[in-house]
Amino acid sequence: MSEQGWQVLVVDDHPIVCEGVKRIVLQRKNVSCTGVSDAETLEKLLDKVFDMYIIDLEFPGIDSRKLVSCLRKYAPRCRILIYSMHDEPWVASRLSDLCIDGAVSKNSDVSELCKAVDILLEGGTYFDRFFLPARQKKNCLADETHVVVPELSSREKEVLVCLSQGMSTSETAERLFISPNTVKTHRKHLMEKLEAKNVAELIAKWKRWPL
Repeated sequence: MSEQGWQVLVVDDHPIVCEGVKRIVLQRKNVSCTGVSDAETLEKLLDKVFDMYIIDLEFPGIDSRKLVSCLRKYAPRCRILIYSMHDEPWVASRLSDLCIDGAVSKNSDVSELCKAVDILLEGGTYFDRFFLPARQKKNCLADETHVVVPELSSREKEVLVCLSQGMSTSETAERLFISPNTVKTHRKHLMEKLEAKNVAELIAKWKRWPL
């Protein structure tokens, strides 16, 4: 989450649906929301990192699976919620292969979407009854990895974000208004906590954490 609060992007090619989802999101505190309903505008907005994405699976001109993969690469800590009218079993099965944090069918009551948004903003995951197979497989994979997440300070998390964006020590210091030596100290502590030998390994381990 940025200093301005949660920044959410709604991706849906139906303007009415997009606006409705935006209104739901904006009812939450400390949250701003942008909606996009065409591929050209979406491509421009992908230069900006949002904290949470609410994505329609069937978006003309965009491969949703590739979009999710792209977001996970360039914004590994973002929250991703799929909101789709396609809730057939084979769709749920396909979603289980994606690294998403939740999925809600447009055939569900609007309260399901509200619940999903709240839970994802709190750091959890939510899949409604139509997408239970996706959730079950996700949980199974999480259990098999046995990932233990070390406790980090807010500043350490900020340094991690900067490092994941390829920023140098001086650039990180300038971004966070701290000295380069302080950045080096935080980086050293991070590598100790995550048992990483170098920055590349540090970022790789961080990206594998459950969100």
